[in-house]
Amino acid sequence: MGEATNNEAEYTGLIRGLEMSGRLLVGGSRLLVRGDSKLALSQVAGRWQARDPRMAALRGAALAAKRALEARGVAVKLEHVLRGRNAEADSLASSGVDAGLSGELRPGFESGMGLPRA
Repeated sequence: MGEATNNEAEYTGLIRGLEMSGRLLVGGSRLLVRGDSKLALSQVAGRWQARDPRMAALRGAALAAKRALEARGVAVKLEHVLRGRNAEADSLASSGVDAGLSGELRPGFESGMGLPRA
């Protein structure tokens, strides 16, 4: 896995989650995105500016994924949760990273079609 800052990793997770949701949800659906990255969620919601060029590019990708869902009639809401209340999601993310590092992910995981092996 490449090197990225924590903020870049948080944005990447947000983008991939939105993209995967786009393959699963139909118009009329509602998507609630909860995350503990106040930076990513606030920038995508337009409350904070993305001054760093890398963050601005990631914000653009996240906005594009969000807008693609909305254009298909999916209502998307972003909600910040405190890191301490996000332990289950952090555990799942760590498991995914560990599985990716150990090669335990089946082909297609990047496209959202594979799952970690049991």
